[in-house]
Amino acid sequence: MATKNIKNVQPAPDKQLSCCYYDIRAKGPSDDVSNGTAPQSNSQNRIWDENFELLMQFKTKNGHCNVPSTMHAEQGKYLGKWVDHQQSKKRKATLEQRQVDLLEHAGFEWNINDKNWDAMFALLLQFKTKNGHCNVPRRHAEQGKSLGDWVSKQRFKKSKAALEQRRVDLLEQAGFEWNNIYDTSWDAMFAL
Repeated sequence: MATKNIKNVQPAPDKQLSCCYYDIRAKGPSDDVSNGTAPQSNSQNRIWDENFELLMQFKTKNGHCNVPSTMHAEQGKYLGKWVDHQQSKKRKATLEQRQVDLLEHAGFEWNINDKNWDAMFALLLQFKTKNGHCNVPRRHAEQGKSLGDWVSKQRFKKSKAALEQRRVDLLEQAGFEWNNIYDTSWDAMFAL
């Protein structure tokens, strides 16, 4: 990947930044999705560059580019929606290479859900190391994260066939039990 100097991406000095990508008063995004065959117009590039600059301002304040989808900025616009749209365009291979390069150079996360899942799985492994099992109580937290809720969600997703097989395999290799240990214990006590 060729790195580019992101400081070169500045809106024109006479243009006030409009804040973010989506205008809730408008019917849709302020720059159309390119089909990958035609370059964006100067207007679309200007809008993209302005929103990228706003992302850099967010990163300066927060130390990362992981803008929540629902993050409200100002003037009725949302930076989080713009970030989501960039991720979507990348998946569809409709994001210009210049834009991909700038976002990657800035430390943009293309799939934050995978990163979050991996972080929670690492906490589960730490729990197992300490406790000898993966049966996390529902209200248990590790490092300020609700590990018990996350474990319950994994069980629920698997019961609905909504958990990726790769994740099922990782959990099973760790010794994860799909039946809630507390339900099993209650059933055993009831049988007495």
